[in-house]
Amino acid sequence: MKLLAATEPERLAAALLRALPSWEWNLQDLVVSELSRLDVRGTAGAFTAAVMEAQPMVVPMMLDQIGLAQETAAVPVLLQIAAGENDRLRDIFTRIKAIEALGRCGCGRRQTCCAPCSASATA
Repeated sequence: MKLLAATEPERLAAALLRALPSWEWNLQDLVVSELSRLDVRGTAGAFTAAVMEAQPMVVPMMLDQIGLAQETAAVPVLLQIAAGENDRLRDIFTRIKAIEALGRCGCGRRQTCCAPCSASATA
């Protein structure tokens, strides 16, 4: 995996959603850390799509990367995790990481950042 991440990281990121659920947590951890380290374009989007399938121990690192990339498309998923609506991801540390990622995406500011936040602000 490390060789694939080094030589074709875009290909690995593209296959993440399909492959991640079948990997053990240590392999998931390796791939997520390598893709995060390389800062490959599209990684945050791939993490957004795959975060609900990832092992709970790997999810905080994925959420950090989503937040650092300011992936506003991830806001609905982040809100779901932060609210504790996902049974597998109810751990308080994971929920805090989701809240941090929302903050990095610009959510919670007075300006309009995205549709889900704008809708909840007007309600």
